[in-house]
Amino acid sequence: MFQWLQIRWLTAKKNWSPPQKKMMRKAERYHAVRAVVVGVLLGLIGLGVYEGHGRLQAQALRRSLLDASTNEVPTIVADMTSYRRWLDPLLRDAAAEAEASNDPRKQLHTSLALLPVDTTQVAYLYGRLLDAAPHEVPVSRDALAPHKDELLDKLWTVVETPEKGKESQRLRAAAALAKYDPDNSRWDKSNGKVVEDFVAVNPVYLGLWSEAFRPVKGHLLSPLSVIFREQQPERVAERKLATSLLADYAADNSQILADLLMDADEKQFTVIYPLLEKRPAKSQAALVAEIDKQVKVAAIKDKMVFEMMGTIADDDAKVKPLQGSAMPAKRYEVRLQGGKNYQLTMDSKELDSFLVLQDKAGKELGFDDDGGGYLNALLLYSPQRDDTYLVFAASLKGTGSFHLKVMETFAGDGDDGKEKLAKRQANAAVALLRLSRPEKVWPLLKHSPDPRVRSYLIHRFGPMGADAAAIIKRLDEEPDITIRRALILSLGENGDKELTAEARQALLPKLQSIYRTDADPGLHGAAEWLLRHWKEEAWLKQVNEHWAKNKEERDNRIETIQELVQKNKEKTPPQWYVNGQGQTMVVIPGPVEFLMGSPPTEKDRRSSETQHKKKIGRSFAIAAKSVTMEQYQRVSTGYNVAEAKYHRMADLPAVAIDWYMAAEYCNWLSKQEGLPEDDWCYEIKGKAISLKAGYLSLSGYRLPTEAEMEYATRAGALTARYYGETEELLPKYAWYNKNSQQQPWPVGSLKPNDLGLFDAQGNVFTWCQESYDTDWGVDDREDALSIIPTTGRVLRGGSFSYRASVVRSSYRYIMVPSARTASYGVRPSRTLPLGSFTALPPDPRSNPVAATLVDKKESLTDKDPGWMPANPKLDRLLKLVSGNPHKVYTLNLMKGDKLVIRLRSQDRKIDPLVALEDSRKNIIAFNDDEDYQQKILDSKLVVTIPADGQYRIIATCSHEAIRNKHGPFHLTVEKTR
Repeated sequence: MFQWLQIRWLTAKKNWSPPQKKMMRKAERYHAVRAVVVGVLLGLIGLGVYEGHGRLQAQALRRSLLDASTNEVPTIVADMTSYRRWLDPLLRDAAAEAEASNDPRKQLHTSLALLPVDTTQVAYLYGRLLDAAPHEVPVSRDALAPHKDELLDKLWTVVETPEKGKESQRLRAAAALAKYDPDNSRWDKSNGKVVEDFVAVNPVYLGLWSEAFRPVKGHLLSPLSVIFREQQPERVAERKLATSLLADYAADNSQILADLLMDADEKQFTVIYPLLEKRPAKSQAALVAEIDKQVKVAAIKDKMVFEMMGTIADDDAKVKPLQGSAMPAKRYEVRLQGGKNYQLTMDSKELDSFLVLQDKAGKELGFDDDGGGYLNALLLYSPQRDDTYLVFAASLKGTGSFHLKVMETFAGDGDDGKEKLAKRQANAAVALLRLSRPEKVWPLLKHSPDPRVRSYLIHRFGPMGADAAAIIKRLDEEPDITIRRALILSLGENGDKELTAEARQALLPKLQSIYRTDADPGLHGAAEWLLRHWKEEAWLKQVNEHWAKNKEERDNRIETIQELVQKNKEKTPPQWYVNGQGQTMVVIPGPVEFLMGSPPTEKDRRSSETQHKKKIGRSFAIAAKSVTMEQYQRVSTGYNVAEAKYHRMADLPAVAIDWYMAAEYCNWLSKQEGLPEDDWCYEIKGKAISLKAGYLSLSGYRLPTEAEMEYATRAGALTARYYGETEELLPKYAWYNKNSQQQPWPVGSLKPNDLGLFDAQGNVFTWCQESYDTDWGVDDREDALSIIPTTGRVLRGGSFSYRASVVRSSYRYIMVPSARTASYGVRPSRTLPLGSFTALPPDPRSNPVAATLVDKKESLTDKDPGWMPANPKLDRLLKLVSGNPHKVYTLNLMKGDKLVIRLRSQDRKIDPLVALEDSRKNIIAFNDDEDYQQKILDSKLVVTIPADGQYRIIATCSHEAIRNKHGPFHLTVEKTR
């Protein structure tokens, strides 16, 4: 071959001889055949190599497909295009093997690989998509995209009406539609349900899902915002996911971010604010606009839907609440509408009221008793649907009449739109402060009759990242006292990160100076709280002991206060001084006027809280704290409370104090302070205690009147509590059943009100001076001087063991003066004869008896005739009385005469019952003694005569096994003015 090529290349063909030409032709044929053979052989070898490579690659791709993670499958499938001839049979075999071995991962992978060449895979992959694991959804969705037109209707059906038990398919179908059909109007109807599924996903996969739904993020913002604003504790996880999604989806929308920020809680604020901070110019306008908003409140009235006057007797059918024992009750069916708010009340002065609400199947929906105050039970309920409900008016103790009302109330949670706005304005203010726009912020801290915005700001500055240094700087510059109080209280909400130990140490001298020298009791109290919060109790104790021992300094301070009042009269602001027992007394220069009671819109309002104008025509001082265990034990060294939790610390409030003990303490305090005995407010002779005539003009220590206590508690606020309306901030200001662990706590532990009073709400009730009355006079006047053991006296403020509905400024609690529980304490008060003091004329009620008509000490005997009351079947007591001996006293009376009729029996000789009959023997009223534990049994009637005529007073007994039918009694009938 080489020689042949040389000859052809090196010689000319025309010079060849014939034999040479013949030889060369023969050689050409030989070599041509040889080349063809070699070419064929080489082609066959090349084809073999190509086929082998293809098969090898197909095997490798198959292995990669089956071993890969699902998110790697699309890349592997893209590499399969050139090897389909060898790969597709392998894939079908692999699919069959995966199905036979029930391996869903390999089935999915092989189906995804076959889909480009086999449309029968669409049905399988559609089914797998609906039940796919989160990481499988994007792969299946993208693979099915070329076939979306045939899947859209089926996917929308799954989103809108998933099969029962297959609701989880909705989110997967929606994720596919987010890619296939993002602009469809059907999203606006389905987005709420989709979002509910979305925020319930495992947070590990949140990134996958958020990317899947990014094409429809605009449709999801509204329902995500709804969840963002929900405050139910059980929705914390969902709210957190919604916050993360909104921060992602709305990151470029300043208006939405600002709106979300103003409804954010502390944790949400830290997520949203950094996004808003990137666009300060666009966001500030929305924040400022919110602060400038005001709520216009329309006058609203509750609507009566059911009312009934009734009487409970012992033989009435019983009702048994889930918590309690069976008791006689009247049952009523009441139609209520779903979605509306209802207030059920049961008023009675004769019964220990108890309300029970059930659905028509007998399931208990709620209950409430009267809290021991024998006024009323109250129950709030919002039914989910229109239906008939069962209302039971029951009695824990005793029988008698009641007044049941069911009102549709528009008060809701006590909010009329102001609560929501207050929270939004507080958040807006924090954001503006952080954006270096404080001019709109500081005025919000000024105290007003509605302190809600201010209170929320106090508690949000620190947790929401406001600069503590800016607040401290403002404290130096701020001229308004009420704003300075708020700034000091807000610093207590900063943690160690926001306010370092060094920064606190640098601020201590300023706080100590305010505490020692500033005349404002609110500022004094705020400084005290922050110092105590920062563990400066030792310093506070040292300063207080110095003041207590320094009589000259104390007298000088009171003299200074008097000079201020004389100079400025009613313009003098509240002051404070420390007495000889180390008690801070808050001085209220009088006269003062305020709205006492609660408006109809206040949540948990009781019928005994009618709102009315009240005037206190004197200057008075009231203790900033309840009397402590240590302080009370100076009066009575034998005083103690059995359970250790009530005396575990010396600065716990004194508990188990009855009204008499409280009065004795006040006289003791007057003595210790060197006040003349003529100025003491109580006459104490042995165990008998009465009030001195004109006690409101005396300067001795006494219990606060109801008006004084409510005025001092409110501290200028008209809201349900002195910081605002709702329960949300209550744990910051009051010890009650949700934060107290059912025990009292050291006085002054929680924030004071703006008059510097601590625990004016919560911890322990405060005994008030007067007995319970509903006769609202404008002036705060003196009560009856005699203390009737069976007449309830008022307590105010709530306690550690009571629910939030009791811990309100207007709540009135009533107990007999001898009642002692761990919830009752004492907070002394006194009248100060300052320059503006004007003594009120004596109240006629201080000596209510105009004439004694009957004063008889006699006995019931077996010779006395038996009394047969009219209609004895109407009442259990009348049944017991029928036939028992009685005595009759006849009086001529005039219409309008008010009688107090009392029948008493010494040493339980009889169980007295007294009745009043007209001349026809119709019973006008009757009553027996209800407290069988008393040594002296006392039945009392207070009645107004309905018409001129002759009346019969019946003295008898309601005989039971433990009682006698015969024995001595004492009857008095007094006509009052």
